[in-house]
Amino acid sequence: MIVYIHYDRANRLQLEIGDSFENNYIALPGYFYEFLSWNENLPWLKSYLYDKAQQPISNLKLRIEELESSYFGDINRIKLYKDIIFEQIRRERYNDKPSRIYSIFFSEIEQKEVWEEQLLKDFKNDSIQYIFEISEAIKFHKSYTYYLEQITSLDRYDEIETNAILYWEGVIPNDKPEGLSEYLFVGKAKVIDKILIAPN
Repeated sequence: MIVYIHYDRANRLQLEIGDSFENNYIALPGYFYEFLSWNENLPWLKSYLYDKAQQPISNLKLRIEELESSYFGDINRIKLYKDIIFEQIRRERYNDKPSRIYSIFFSEIEQKEVWEEQLLKDFKNDSIQYIFEISEAIKFHKSYTYYLEQITSLDRYDEIETNAILYWEGVIPNDKPEGLSEYLFVGKAKVIDKILIAPN
């Protein structure tokens, strides 16, 4: 039996051991909800994110530049931009793969300690670690966080697009073949364990 870990830092799932989980619908990460609520003058972005057909948008590079005058609060600007650009490349070229925006993220048991160091370091609240067994995978994709970590500015849009292509191809990074992998999942899964993780 192959199982995967999901870390729920916001306790959004509210699941118990034995529960089934299904995510074959559009649900945005919390920071996109916040960003849209703070910037109601961006109807194109709201339409883009809630598009059930998940179609690419024209002139995304220009639209990204329009976001510069938006209010971001404590939202990581580069992370939000990366997620939109990676989503655009997926819609243009890899529409058979699950979205980084709408999917649930899984990690491997073997990388548990490294993921917890990254996700939970300096986190002040309790987190939930779910262990899932997949019942039905509608869309499933393995790739590497390396391609996101290499993007530290938005100066070279073409380089971001290249990294996005490598991410969606699932290419093992030459510079860091032992790097962290992540799985994007859309489908049905069952909770086989649930662990409360207190902050350090």
